[in-house]
Amino acid sequence: LRRLSVVDIPGMQGDLDALARGIVDGVNAIHRQGVTWSGTPPVATAAGDFFASDPTFTPETDPLRTARGMRLDSAVASSSSAIAASIATATGPGDGSVALQLAALRDTAVPFTNPDGSTRANESSAAFLQRVTTDLAFATRSVTDAADVDAAIALQSDTRRQSVSGVSIDEELVRLIKFQQSYAAAARLISAAEPMSQ
Repeated sequence: LRRLSVVDIPGMQGDLDALARGIVDGVNAIHRQGVTWSGTPPVATAAGDFFASDPTFTPETDPLRTARGMRLDSAVASSSSAIAASIATATGPGDGSVALQLAALRDTAVPFTNPDGSTRANESSAAFLQRVTTDLAFATRSVTDAADVDAAIALQSDTRRQSVSGVSIDEELVRLIKFQQSYAAAARLISAAEPMSQ
């Protein structure tokens, strides 16, 4: 088990950002293939992105494609009618193919991109998230166990230190009474010897 350190935290953040990029890119690519329907008779309009993405940023530096920055596209956020569930057909809405592709994306192996632009091995988002979560759980458990061991060692060291340098109140009281009695006995001896010396 690896111990969680300051180095691990940015690595795990990078994993979550890579997962966010994979989800945003994968969902948007499928969603753009679909259409939304409005009016009577229904008229198809090409769907846009499902998640927001800023075209002024490069794919590697787009803050909207990070775990903290990802959010719905403004059209989707303001109205559920902007969500595409199907592609254009001669008969109008109803095939649900886009929705089915989006649902299958969870278990579809796709490439994930690192923050530096390099590509990871293909992996499904479900497997990716499970691996990251497992790594975090193992690292957290390792740190917790190490902290428990350190606390036990510190307690044991403190107990040993006190056994060597600590003061027992009972022992000191017994010694004080003993010295007091010795002093009283010496005083009586001097008092008794004083008249005899005259």
